[in-house]
Amino acid sequence: MASAKFQIGIKDRGIKALFDRVARLAGRKLRNNFADLRPIVVESINEAVESNKAAFVPTPDEIGQLGIGEGGSPDLIAQVAFLALKPGHGNATTLSVRKKGTEKGSTIGEIRISIDEEAFYNEPDSVIETESDELPVIPWMKWLILGKTISDYDFTTQDPGGVSRTGRGIMVNGTLWSIEGRGSEIYGKIINDARLSVNRKLGENESVSILRRLRR
Repeated sequence: MASAKFQIGIKDRGIKALFDRVARLAGRKLRNNFADLRPIVVESINEAVESNKAAFVPTPDEIGQLGIGEGGSPDLIAQVAFLALKPGHGNATTLSVRKKGTEKGSTIGEIRISIDEEAFYNEPDSVIETESDELPVIPWMKWLILGKTISDYDFTTQDPGGVSRTGRGIMVNGTLWSIEGRGSEIYGKIINDARLSVNRKLGENESVSILRRLRR
């Protein structure tokens, strides 16, 4: 689980102006509480996911090795599975925006962003169902990010006379098959990019300060 918690302070005289601005952004009347800042946080997370999506899109060779396809063709899910990291598109990313308290003429708000990696790996587009008794499900996204090694197998692009899911190769009896993972650090980067974006968007208002010390 990758997560971040950060806090902002809004001078009491600037709260109305900030929420009026958010209401214009959302295009609707809001309740003038900290939950109204949620659209800004969601937008920032979406931007962070988009800017880091390359880490979740396999190369043509990886598509063949991971078997992301059916009927001899690569599957479109290889290009769009990362979308499940966006809030509302899956169960992996959660957020909360709430009032924390008051301090020295300012209202303190707390924002939390979390990514549940296992939930993302279990999203429908992150796995491939097969007809194999040995491996009925290929957790291809998990293998792409974390890597995987399987003994007694090799991957070949030569035609061995078997059926290829993607048309790009097939697993055969061999010595050792492995794929190098992209690295789970990407989740922390997404959250940090989203945090910086939230700070930038909110910091454009002169009444908002980004707190360096968390209020308990």
